[in-house]
Amino acid sequence: MELQPVPAWGTIPRMLRDQAGRHPDVAAVVAGDTRLTLAELARRARRTARALIALGVAPGDRVAVWAPNTPEWVVAAYGIWDAGGVIAPLSTRFKGIEAAGLLRATGARVLLVAEGFMGVSYLDMIADADLPELEHTVLLTGTSPVPAPWPGTTSSRAARRSPRRRPRSARGRSPPTTSPRSWRRPAPPARPRA
Repeated sequence: MELQPVPAWGTIPRMLRDQAGRHPDVAAVVAGDTRLTLAELARRARRTARALIALGVAPGDRVAVWAPNTPEWVVAAYGIWDAGGVIAPLSTRFKGIEAAGLLRATGARVLLVAEGFMGVSYLDMIADADLPELEHTVLLTGTSPVPAPWPGTTSSRAARRSPRRRPRSARGRSPPTTSPRSWRRPAPPARPRA
């Protein structure tokens, strides 16, 4: 058997794009009736990455995923990696205090959540938690992550129970836009030399 050279992908998202280009119709994720080909997984991951970048996720930022092992979780993971983020997975068995502790410890800026999984409201469990770094909550739906209306969730009832999802320093600011211009984070101001 002859060894093949290792592809020069460099990153997991590049690997996915390369394989999706070479084998677009190969099944990548199969769960029940859901079947995602490599091409579809790459397309959804790219869409998720763009949404995360529009929310201000930059390389190295932590993005928490509080969801069961579903195709949406896989899409979220590839989207986070494509945006340059770091995944902070939360167990669906966590109680609110455990999830809040991990969200604080990781400094997650965005939480992707499968609200209502097994009849549990994850957002209710962390509604009163002090999460100064958490800026956005995004609901995972049946097709892909969907940014929730600012500042809480798509449920107005849940938004009333969880009124603050932004750090105190961001109060009074307008919600982030999702235009392509907002995808790039402005360069930090230059520090004066001493």
